Amino acid sequence: MKRLHQAVGVVGLIVFVLTGQYLRRRYPNIDEMGDGMRMMLRSRHLYIMLASALNLGLGLYFTPRPAGWRRTVQLIGSGLILLAPALLITAFFTEPQQGVLQTQWSHYGLYAIFGGVVLHFISSAGQSRGVARRIVVGRNTKQRRFDHFAGVVGQPLVATVVAIGQTAVIDAHEMKNS
Repeated sequence: MKRLHQAVGVVGLIVFVLTGQYLRRRYPNIDEMGDGMRMMLRSRHLYIMLASALNLGLGLYFTPRPAGWRRTVQLIGSGLILLAPALLITAFFTEPQQGVLQTQWSHYGLYAIFGGVVLHFISSAGQSRGVARRIVVGRNTKQRRFDHFAGVVGQPLVATVVAIGQTAVIDAHEMKNS
């Protein structure tokens, strides 16, 4: 499944580049086109990139779940995500001619992405991370995760709040003296 996601991702990104060339040649004055049609063409083009990049990313990090219901849910999610680029490429070539109200292909493609991501999330819910389990030395895992979070997020956040506070004090002081 990992290699299939990678292959669909790479092929999809190539199709994304080719559809960009198609837009440039087929609609050379796209900026002068009406807003509705221009946004439809560009959004369908970007949807292809979204689905392809998602497949490529999933292919890079895919880890099969152990046999059971989690694996079944994961495979269904992968199937939906693998189907999405084909639906969105179809949308790119058919929907602009049908008009803004006839966009079923892109709806199906985006729903497939959403459903696939949700199913992958469900398949991993409640699973512990192997790395977190291995670094329990002297403290419990929750304390280590909090310490890491506080270091990564907390320090820049505190620095930002302090800087904003100092700026506000300086501004108030300058307003008082003027």
